[in-house]
Amino acid sequence: MKAIAVYSGHKGGTGKSTVSVFLAIFLSLAGKSVMLLDLGGSVDFILENPSPPNVSSLFLGEVEWYEAARYVKLGGKLAGTRFALIPSSGYIPPGVSWNQVNDIINSMNEFFDLLIIDLPADPAWTLTPENIPVILVLDESPSSRKIVEKMSKFSNYFVIFNKCRIGRNRWLRNTPTLIPYDKNIASLNPSNLVNIYLSSSSRVLRPLNSYIRNVSGVEVGGNDKWLWKRVF
Repeated sequence: MKAIAVYSGHKGGTGKSTVSVFLAIFLSLAGKSVMLLDLGGSVDFILENPSPPNVSSLFLGEVEWYEAARYVKLGGKLAGTRFALIPSSGYIPPGVSWNQVNDIINSMNEFFDLLIIDLPADPAWTLTPENIPVILVLDESPSSRKIVEKMSKFSNYFVIFNKCRIGRNRWLRNTPTLIPYDKNIASLNPSNLVNIYLSSSSRVLRPLNSYIRNVSGVEVGGNDKWLWKRVF
């Protein structure tokens, strides 16, 4: 099983959870079995998932992962029986570390092709394990530059700047695998995911396609757009 983490530093509202949901839905529709692990406390509100058991129950040892997992229903249709979600309660017990997250990942290893981890908006989670690719979803706040500088120690990370114009922040131009500002990205929300994806420009989709293909083996975009039209 391959894992991809989605992170926004200590700031919420950047579109991190929306990107997490987008990836989980598309990769499941592309034939992959996907688990979305919500540590960020917002995916469960986006998808309107029920309360306990949840991530907190899992970390406290009250349940196994398969007891906390839910199948996601979106747009009136089940988005593939292989798309599962473990929702957050909005609270992570004190002392939870990457070692515990890795234990959960290992326990799921035989059951899913891909794990999407929606990380908390907390600086303590900046340094992820080197074997987990990271998608950073950032805005123009001063902390964004520091986050990118920290992540530059890792080779496998990707940056999406939401509501951010490159011309105002020249340091961004040297950021690897950067998705530039696009009005479609700035308007992302759960209700318009499909339309935004279909209307996004090639300069935005091309680098994202390449990154997702490299870490998951799935091509996002191109001829795969029919998947969205078929389901929605």
